[in-house]
Amino acid sequence: HECESNSDCGRDEYCDRDEFFCAPICVVSCLVPDPVCGDDDVTYWCGEVDAECHGALIAYDGPCEEPAP
Repeated sequence: HECESNSDCGRDEYCDRDEFFCAPICVVSCLVPDPVCGDDDVTYWCGEVDAECHGALIAYDGPCEEPAP
């Protein structure tokens, strides 16, 4: 169904921002970690493909920085 954000979708779906439609989350496995930080502040260890699978855009390369306590 149509969506504006991931919260509009089911638990194992994400909002595809190109189509504005809920799509199933895919599982990406990688042999060599290539961490990127998504715009949702989640580290995706298998790189850009992994982030795209979860409907996130890349904020920057490398793992997300931990927020200051």
